Amino acid sequence: MKRKHKLVPLELQKRYDKLLGVVPELEKVHDIQQSLDIIKGCTNAEGFNTLGYALTNVFEGAWLKDAKTIYEFDKTLFETLSDQTDLSVASDTLKRLPFKCAYICMPVKLTGPQDTPMDGFFTLKKEDVIKCLFVSTDTLAFGQLDIHLSAKTFEENEKISIEEARRYGAEFVRSPNSATTRASKLVVQLLLYLCAANADVQERRPSTTTAKKTSKTTDKRPVRHWDVGVRVGATIKHNRSYAAKTQCKGSEHKQHARPRPHLRRGHWSHFWTGKRDSADRERVLKWIEPVYINADTPDDLPTTIHKVK
Repeated sequence: MKRKHKLVPLELQKRYDKLLGVVPELEKVHDIQQSLDIIKGCTNAEGFNTLGYALTNVFEGAWLKDAKTIYEFDKTLFETLSDQTDLSVASDTLKRLPFKCAYICMPVKLTGPQDTPMDGFFTLKKEDVIKCLFVSTDTLAFGQLDIHLSAKTFEENEKISIEEARRYGAEFVRSPNSATTRASKLVVQLLLYLCAANADVQERRPSTTTAKKTSKTTDKRPVRHWDVGVRVGATIKHNRSYAAKTQCKGSEHKQHARPRPHLRRGHWSHFWTGKRDSADRERVLKWIEPVYINADTPDDLPTTIHKVK
């Protein structure tokens, strides 16, 4: 029988509860450095263990204080957004994220420190920055990433992040093509999708299994689990399959063949909603799905008229 995947935030919740049992004053601390100082003064933890506890306190604590939300992306949509290079969106668009703190579960695991597979990442929304914390599948390794909302563009945000890394020393310096930079761009795409007005997001019904897991902790509220891109992912997968079949048929025509069918990459676009000059009028972000070009579907066939005598 296949073992069920453990929810990383719930595993960290056990560690968080134990931490508060030893240092209860941490419950009201929301800053990483302040958490570090308190933990160093009250425990025997050192080095990365201390940092791990501090990160757990800030991010897990914020997740529990919010709605205990987990977003799980469809694999096809995840891969589509991974390939997308369009970042011509203002950074402050992320202020529209529908949560204060949530956990994003990734269907394709990225590689973290010491080649550790990362399960997903916490996203904590603050006034001028989005703080992300990658967590490994064994919950023992972490990776931090900040998205600066003060930057006009995400390209400018990357420059700020790279400059910040240099201040910590040569070992933290990353190039524009580094794994960290690529992960940063992917995270932005995923978060932008959650901000989109037409995002395909459906809440999953709470399971009895989740209720049993949370019953041993101080917080017994069920986890709110949201599936992202199930419908869109199925559509993209269908279109790709159809494109492959049509390309094979098109290759048989050596002359006067139509341009090869292909998928145009998804991209971001802004639309105005509400009446002009009204207080309700606002500019919203929408994701334009990959478009199938030169599709010979039944809908594209010309209408045939038969005369009835």
